[in-house]
Amino acid sequence: MVSPSPICNCAEKLTQLAVRDALTGLFNRRCLDEALNREARDEAGNPLVCMMIDIDHFKRFNDEFGHDAGDVVMQYVAQIIIDTVGEAGSAYRFGGEEFTVLLPGMTEAAGFEFVEQLRTTICTAPLSHRGRILGSVAVSIGVASAPAGGTVPTLLTRADAALLNAKAGGRNMTVSASKLILSDARDRT
Repeated sequence: MVSPSPICNCAEKLTQLAVRDALTGLFNRRCLDEALNREARDEAGNPLVCMMIDIDHFKRFNDEFGHDAGDVVMQYVAQIIIDTVGEAGSAYRFGGEEFTVLLPGMTEAAGFEFVEQLRTTICTAPLSHRGRILGSVAVSIGVASAPAGGTVPTLLTRADAALLNAKAGGRNMTVSASKLILSDARDRT
């Protein structure tokens, strides 16, 4: 049996460092941009759901319990995202305390149900760090789809607008971008 060469191991490590976020283990923003470009180029007619997820009141964890506790919160949310998404899609750290999930082959309605399960899972378990109860973690989520809701290049913008609406609406909720469009259309008539 031949053992892998140190060069192969180094190349694999470098690849992982280039595509993964060090804290959460999720794919990084560069990978997200590449995935969206690939979807727009190769899969433009196929259904794709994009979710923008933001940890509510994240600063509180850092301020009250320290940055180590904030890291634990980020890792906790990332692990639930990884476990929930599984083979159905891919998860990315967008930046700060924001995450993005892409679910190919899924409609926005199905994506909304999927992400509501994710949101409920995240907020149901109290979290502790170094023997101190941090409390429950809540997230706000925006969901958008392509091609039914718009084009792939506008997915992030539409999901982010829905996320901002969820935060403005009281946090710890999911908002669908298509509902925002319907609401805007009603307000104009």
